[in-house]
Amino acid sequence: MDVKQFHEIRKQTQPKSPYLSNNIRAFLIGGILSTVAAVANKLFVRIFSIDSYTAGLLVSVIFIILATAMTVLNLYQKFAQNAGATSVITFLGLANGLVSTSIEYKLNGGIHGSATHMIKFISHMLVFAVVTAYCVAIIKVVLLFFL
Repeated sequence: MDVKQFHEIRKQTQPKSPYLSNNIRAFLIGGILSTVAAVANKLFVRIFSIDSYTAGLLVSVIFIILATAMTVLNLYQKFAQNAGATSVITFLGLANGLVSTSIEYKLNGGIHGSATHMIKFISHMLVFAVVTAYCVAIIKVVLLFFL
């Protein structure tokens, strides 16, 4: 069997991935979450007479608490399967990652084991954030210098 025949056989036997339906589902779930957050923000502003920024922080905290509760109750994985990238990009993914890491490693020495692995988990994100901020700052300086 040569390489060409191998690729033909693989193409015929490989199952088709539902890219379109997955993207539409992720788009709709992301839109629903954004709409719920916007409505909650407006309600908090109106009911509690607080500014929009504070209401946004309150909505973020509520979403983080919900993601944490969903992780503890083993519901977040089903949500992530249906929501796709929506569940990973936002701070919901961060909350899920921290809580699931803590739950997974709680047997490695109780609080110390959980805390150690949570720090390992978050350190990757911090490095990525710092490098991204550095690159954006360099691009901004270069653009300001040449424009």
